[in-house]
Amino acid sequence: MKKSKVGIVGFRGYTGNSLLQILSHHPEVKIGYLADKEKGSYPEELLLLKEAKPIIAEEFDPGKSSQFADLFFLALPHTISMLYVNDLLKAGKKVIDLSADFRFSSVSIYEEWYKAKHKNPELLNQAAYGLPEIFRDEIKKAKLIANPGCYPTAVILGVLPLLKKGLLKNEIIVDAKSGASGAGKKLDPSLLFSAINENLKPYKVNSHQHAPEIKFILEKIAGHQIDLTFVPHLIPMNKGLLTTIYLSLNKEMKTEEILDLYQEFYSSQPFVKILPKGKFPQTREVVGTNYCSIGVTLAKNKAIIISALDNLIKGAAGQAVQNMNIMYGWDETAGLL
Repeated sequence: MKKSKVGIVGFRGYTGNSLLQILSHHPEVKIGYLADKEKGSYPEELLLLKEAKPIIAEEFDPGKSSQFADLFFLALPHTISMLYVNDLLKAGKKVIDLSADFRFSSVSIYEEWYKAKHKNPELLNQAAYGLPEIFRDEIKKAKLIANPGCYPTAVILGVLPLLKKGLLKNEIIVDAKSGASGAGKKLDPSLLFSAINENLKPYKVNSHQHAPEIKFILEKIAGHQIDLTFVPHLIPMNKGLLTTIYLSLNKEMKTEEILDLYQEFYSSQPFVKILPKGKFPQTREVVGTNYCSIGVTLAKNKAIIISALDNLIKGAAGQAVQNMNIMYGWDETAGLL
């Protein structure tokens, strides 16, 4: 059977390299094209491929590259992807963008938080938000996927069953922690080993760019405004993300009732694990996988939801591959187990 050809733009970054590792053993695809401005050695993952080696370019040209792939993953910094998407779509290509450039249908929200004028606002309403557990039907039909951020994935999946059932009051408080790779592959004094090791620090307190993304999607689902408090922290490890979410319910419930609700809600979702009563997720259990693991507890009308995932897999590259599988009608778990 002929394999579909894919390209990765930004393949030497943390997310791009994670994509490379997953796609190098995906049963349905062939890596036909790679691009990255950063110079480096030939990626060792490609040495394992038995098929022809892909084209590798230092400068990405949508016109010249379109012959080498049917779908392009854009693992690029925010505000860069939007320069290329229109040309790829006009060439008949599918695009999965891992930046924030197409996550908001509101151009004003994007420009406020990312401090840049959007170059292709007419495409915002064409993009499907790539969280399969909610928007699977939209993803199936889309040519452009806006892959969610890592924090939004963990928070939205943690809150979703209660939100959909109308059981929440409007306030949501999130205490979030992520490994250093969540900041991307860049030279920054605050990300040096000596700054991170044996340290735990909050950053972008109530001003992180993922807060409006979480709020935007939750309000879209709920149909009303959400009061969100979001505080991220940097933890001294490479990968892994954990959120503790505090919620007020509009009625008293038992933990068993909440667990039953979550288990039923996610029963058909291959990459969400609901832990039994008294058990809560740890990052070591999900790192290297495409799973989001969730534990719940409550006292009267106060719920505590804890979710954990790998910020580079379910929070980025793995979810992008999951979206690709849905777009092409393949087994949703292909290449991800």
